[in-house]
Amino acid sequence: MGRHKQYTRKRMAKVGEQLATNERSRLAPTPRNDITSREKEILELLAQGWTARETADKVELSVRTVERYIDNLRLKMNARNAAHLITCAFSRGTLRAVRGVARIVS
Repeated sequence: MGRHKQYTRKRMAKVGEQLATNERSRLAPTPRNDITSREKEILELLAQGWTARETADKVELSVRTVERYIDNLRLKMNARNAAHLITCAFSRGTLRAVRGVARIVS
């Protein structure tokens, strides 16, 4: 009977591990590619080094609105911060460097 208990514990641990993995993958957000034209504009300016305030002045929006666009982009690309957002955009092919300047890929 000891052998049966050991097998059951191992099997239960394996099943528990599988359930935990499935739960993590189910809860993990998936990157989305439905970026709006305004978000693309904000992303491009951010990648070129513009601050939220400078971007807001350029596109004639409030700073808070630009920050909201950046937050939405971070969520869509599963990025931790603005720098990671730019890295994600380049690695996914959303952005590319054209003559040393970050540009949105159409």
